[in-house]
Parts: sequence; structure tokens; C-alpha cells
Amino acid sequence: MRPSGDNATTAARVFIEGYIASNGTAYRLLNQARRELPNCFSADELKDMHDIVSCDYPDDFGECPGTCGNYIIASLIFSGFLTSSNFILLNLVMAVLMQERTLNPAP
Repeated sequence: MRPSGDNATTAARVFIEGYIASNGTAYRLLNQARRELPNCFSADELKDMHDIVSCDYPDDFGECPGTCGNYIIASLIFSGFLTSSNFILLNLVMAVLMQERTLNPAP
């Protein structure tokens, strides 16, 4: 949820334009804009600010994609990474223990 609700883009735009007009010296305005639009940007917010925010990597339709990502896919990939890395580390520890056991058999 944005601090200014639906007007967050408008409020952030005012702060960013003030920052640009100050030739990059009024960092407090840039920080206020960050407070209005924390975390990620939706595609609609980037579209509203197209004249002050550049889009270096447009999508197939020429519009700026949002920066929020897909939380479900990210969670699944991260869970899969944790599971596979734990499995690999467990196998590594077991292999070292088995190798030590074969090199130094019990009496």
C-alpha cells in the first residue's frame, strides 16, 4: 500500500520534478519520492511517469514492465533451491563420512 494511496504517483512526480529542477542537489526531495513509492513500481506507475523515468528495457509491446516480479514463482524457485542445496550438502557430508570409515575401519 502506498502512503498517499492512489495519489502516490502524483506526489512522487512533484518530488522528482523538484529534484530535477534543483540540478541534483535536493536529495531530500528524492528521499520523499522514495517514501511515496517504496519497494517496486507497477507498470501503470511507470507509464504515468514516462517523461521523467527512462525505460531501458521495454517489453514486447514497447511499454515499461513493472518491477514487482511474481512472488509465487520466486517462492517456488527459492524453495526448490533450498531443498536441492540441502540435499547436495547432506550427500557431501555422508560421502566424507563414508570415505573416512573405509580408510579407517573399526577394530
